[in-house]
Amino acid sequence: MKTNKIFSLIVLTALMICGFAPATVSAGVTQANDQNFSQITSSGVAVVDFYADWCGPCKRLAPTFSKLSGEMSNVTFVKVDIDNARQVAKQYNISSIPAIIVLKDGKEVRRNVGALEANALKSMIQSAQ
Repeated sequence: MKTNKIFSLIVLTALMICGFAPATVSAGVTQANDQNFSQITSSGVAVVDFYADWCGPCKRLAPTFSKLSGEMSNVTFVKVDIDNARQVAKQYNISSIPAIIVLKDGKEVRRNVGALEANALKSMIQSAQ
């Protein structure tokens, strides 16, 4: 597991130097956009938080999402701002936010609309693994 993290850091550093790396929102959470979403979520389990800066429930969910990203190192935590990633939001038919989608190898396996408590979100993620 430690080797995977080191390799990931090396790749991320190389991508950042080349200008291709996604922005990190907080420790363990990656900001995705229309251009990099598929690359970030194509393998393994990814939990995607579709949100907007103006959304109150989204703001309440953010600390829980960030906290779980620190606890679940085998899962990729991704945030997608629907105002800046309209193609991805459209692809996943996002009409209400916050919307949490769990992807496994790029395919949707779970979905929830609305804010979740930490235990409910964690259970949702674990059921997809």
